[in-house]
Amino acid sequence: MRWREPGGRAGRVRQTTFPTRRQADAFAHRVEADKAAGLYLDPERGRIPFTRYAEHWLNSRPLRPATLDTYRHHLRRHINPAFGPIPLDAIRREQIQTWVKHLCDQSLAPRTVHTSYGILASILRAAWTNASRAAAACASPCPRSSPLPSTSSPPPRYAPSPRR
Repeated sequence: MRWREPGGRAGRVRQTTFPTRRQADAFAHRVEADKAAGLYLDPERGRIPFTRYAEHWLNSRPLRPATLDTYRHHLRRHINPAFGPIPLDAIRREQIQTWVKHLCDQSLAPRTVHTSYGILASILRAAWTNASRAAAACASPCPRSSPLPSTSSPPPRYAPSPRR
């Protein structure tokens, strides 16, 4: 069975085989529906390990050096140990929720959990090709409304000024 990736004539032509015509037709309908909904994911990209795609994603961003260091730190310390070897298309919402709970159980600051989650969500959203923002948010295993710890901080405390 042959199909063209999104992008019209510019899209690559892909092909695969199936044991039966029925399976090929079902696959063709699924691919066309995904393309129409903006949820088509390149099968080759889906098999890439998270670590490799994350490095590509990081190198393609125009980030300031301090931001790049922060992202690399969060990837190295919190994200890659949990998702590094897993192929992109195998990462599921339940795994992410378990990971967030694990970060919270480690008594990490809420801001650290939010930052790590934000980096992971950005990487996974970027992995979805040719998707509108809304479709990518729906298809990504990182939901926009995930239960994260509160980052509200107490009001600042100032030392009393000395009396004169």
